[in-house]
Amino acid sequence: MRFAIVFEVPVETGNAFEKDPKAGEFFAQFLEQLKPEAGYFSSRRSVILITKAESEEELTKQLLPIWHIFKTYPQVDPVSSLEEFKTIIPKLSELVKNLL
Repeated sequence: MRFAIVFEVPVETGNAFEKDPKAGEFFAQFLEQLKPEAGYFSSRRSVILITKAESEEELTKQLLPIWHIFKTYPQVDPVSSLEEFKTIIPKLSELVKNLL
């Protein structure tokens, strides 16, 4: 299943991270382990990573570095591509009909 992991790095953590000469190397290693399909970064230190996880355990392993290193709690939402969503729409319509 595909997930969007969204978080903001707190000011204090971000400032300390930026002063660390090994920060870039560390962040590259973090992304290498996570293997996101896509990543988006803003000037407000907001991060959106699109990743896949097949189990709760796998997702938790992906989130642990964010909790411990960046000292923040990410928002995690299941997401689908536009192509995937096109196949979901008929199923959702049927589900709604059955509920009403």
